[in-house]
Amino acid sequence: MRFKSISTKISLLFGILMAVMCLGLGMVAYFTSSNALKESNDSSLIEIAHANAEVIAQRMEVQLNALEAVAENQWLKEDELTLDQKLELLKAEEQRSGHYYMLIADPQGNAKLTNGQTINIADRDYFLQALSGKSAVSDPLFSKADNSLVLALAAPIKEDGKIKGVLAAIRDGNELSDTVIAMQFGSREVYMINKEGTTVANKDKSLVVQMRNEQEEVKNDPELKEIAALEKQMTEGKQGVGEYSYKGVTKYMGFSPVEGTNWFLAVTAPKSIVMAKVTDLFKSMVIFSIVFLILGIVITILISRRTTKPMKDVAQQLEVVATGDFTQEVPAK
Repeated sequence: MRFKSISTKISLLFGILMAVMCLGLGMVAYFTSSNALKESNDSSLIEIAHANAEVIAQRMEVQLNALEAVAENQWLKEDELTLDQKLELLKAEEQRSGHYYMLIADPQGNAKLTNGQTINIADRDYFLQALSGKSAVSDPLFSKADNSLVLALAAPIKEDGKIKGVLAAIRDGNELSDTVIAMQFGSREVYMINKEGTTVANKDKSLVVQMRNEQEEVKNDPELKEIAALEKQMTEGKQGVGEYSYKGVTKYMGFSPVEGTNWFLAVTAPKSIVMAKVTDLFKSMVIFSIVFLILGIVITILISRRTTKPMKDVAQQLEVVATGDFTQEVPAK
């Protein structure tokens, strides 16, 4: 029984040793692969955010350039045509570019639209920027003409270096949201905020209509603290990556400013999906570790039995000799 216990002890000790080794190697492999995947994901999210931000910037630049080209037309600058005649000519550009409507405003902000309506836009930021000599694109805002959600592009109308008015094109306010929705792939989501942190593009278009601002919402919902902190970095013009949790879901976020605008773009991806491959790897390692552990214990038991059996036979012979009986034949083996 004493030698049988040696066999058991050997099997137990080797089993523990193999279990510790499997666990140690498994943990090292898990954390190494997890960190490597996270670094790769972080880099990927930043690159995607930057690339998407460039696409938005280029689209806005193309539209502003087209509007500036129209504003440079002599027939628009000069007074040979009436305002109504100029607006009539603008309808062709309106249709070609897919604008809701276009307008011409005087320096006081009194504007007439291609659909015949008149409004005053003196308090609109896009008008004030254009009046100062710089083309501008607005955030999604509610139209004074029909209260619909619109996006406005504006360019100054100059004659002999003097600004005599503003030309503006009004587009669908959901255009930015449609653009970021088209940029989404798989579990990755894309959205944009402005310099105040207000949502200007999101797959949930109601957030744009509500002009949701996490910097304000966090005052009533402390759980938004992490995402609000990341969005604060965005509004500071930084490019980077971070992690936040909200309503039990943890996500990675990459963000980048949209050059030439006051917008900032973010790309998010659920941590559970990003790290799914590592989780699968961990499960596979656990299964294989258990299989090899069982196999190792079986082999250890067989080896230990082959090792302890001769010792057991010797012990039996010694017990006979200890009685003083030397007549028994000792097996040569």
